[in-house]
This record gives sequence, C-alpha cells and structure tokens, in this order.
Amino acid sequence: MRRWIVVGLLILAVAGYLAYRQLAAPGRQPETQPVAPEIPPTISASGVVLPIRSVRLSFATAGRVGAVLVEEGDAVQEGQTLARLDAASLEQNLERARATLEAAQATLAKLLAGPRPEDIAVAQAELAAAEAELGRLKAGPKPEEIAAARANMEKAAAIVRLRQADYDKVKWRTDVSATPQSVALEQATLDY
Repeated sequence: MRRWIVVGLLILAVAGYLAYRQLAAPGRQPETQPVAPEIPPTISASGVVLPIRSVRLSFATAGRVGAVLVEEGDAVQEGQTLARLDAASLEQNLERARATLEAAQATLAKLLAGPRPEDIAVAQAELAAAEAELGRLKAGPKPEEIAAARANMEKAAAIVRLRQADYDKVKWRTDVSATPQSVALEQATLDY
C-alpha cells in the first residue's frame, strides 16, 4: 500500500513540474481569442409581488363608489380616506328610510286612536255571520245533503273503477306511468 502512495506522489510531482515549465516558458503567450459577450437586450422574469401588509376594506353602509382617491401602488396612512360613496344612492336610501318611518308613525297613530265606528260595525257583522255558520254546523247535515254526498261518493267510486279498467289494459307497458290512462286513474283516485 505504501508503494502505491509513493508512486502516486511521484506522478503528481512530475505532472506539476511539466505544467510549470509550460506556463513559465519565456516568450510564450497563451493563445486567446477575443469573444464578444452575448447580453440579451431585455431580461424578463416572472414572480409574485406581495405587499408587506394588506388590509380588507369595506364601507359601513352599502352603496355605489363615487370616487377613488388613491391609485394602485400609492402609499397610504392609517385613517386616510381612500374612496367615497356616491351621495345620490345614500340620499335615496335616506328618503326610503324617511318614508318607512312616516308609514310606521301613521300606523301607530291609527292604533293609538282606537277603532272607528265603521270598523266596529264591520267586525260585528263578520262575527254574526261566523256564529250563524257555527250554528248550522252544530245542527249537522240535512238528510238531502247526506243523500247528495252519498250519490257523489258512489259516482266517484264508479269513475275510479272505470279508470282502473282502462289502466289495466295498458299496465304491461314500460312507460305506463306516462300514459293518459295512468294520469286519469290518479286524478279519479284523488277526486274519490
């Protein structure tokens, strides 16, 4: 192993000596060629510029922005006015609020004034009609009303049987639920 180390050192020493002689030879200049640097006329890069600090802004009330007082990239200070809402939309909102207030005040005044004699008369007439209907309902149906209801029920049952027979003729179809017979049976069942 030592022998290989000594051989390696000898080879390095000889190579170093030969290189020194080549470079230190008098009158010998290394060959050089002038090279024009290739510098592109423009340099482009892409990336994302992030602000040091950002803040979400919102107005206290909704409306249209009337004026923006700063431009993108401007430095701003805390408390500085950045934009103003359009005063016309705010004035419309104010007028709507005033109209709503006046309507509520009129309703309140009407309630505080109490009922008018006409309102009392209308309410008494409605009460009398409701009491009469209640008395009729308590007395129960008349025999002729029962007979008419029974006849209507029997008629509806006959229609259901008829529609069922029509449906049974087409029930084998895969689209049976879309057929007129299916729709007619459903309506007759609901009527019954």
